[in-house]
Amino acid sequence: MRACIDITLAPLGNVTIDSAGDQVFPSPERAPGVYRFAMKRGGWRGVYIGEADVMTRRFQHYRKPGPTQYTNIRIHEQIADTLGSGGRVNVDVAYLGTLTIDGAAVTLDLTTKAGRALAESALLADEIARGHGEILNL
Repeated sequence: MRACIDITLAPLGNVTIDSAGDQVFPSPERAPGVYRFAMKRGGWRGVYIGEADVMTRRFQHYRKPGPTQYTNIRIHEQIADTLGSGGRVNVDVAYLGTLTIDGAAVTLDLTTKAGRALAESALLADEIARGHGEILNL
């Protein structure tokens, strides 16, 4: 079997800080998909890849993580450290993908957890292979 996954991340915008000191995320579609936070400060680069069934809700969880949302807390803090030291956090998203198996192409269904997990894993493997920065998922 030969499988290929095509996903194109599109720029959504940057995370900023508002006058109250809260993180403000760019507004995604209220849809399932995958996303990447690309963080840069000084010579350091970090990348976080994620998936969500409702992108707007997931970004809100990073903005205001609950006390038991350990990954959200960790990424919230990483974003705060990056922005607090003059860095940038770019957000890229994808709501569609294509899966080709043995030459037959079908839409990668990102409405399912399995489809999003496959897309997330492919993007993560690509980031690791290209060495774009510290992988914050690991």
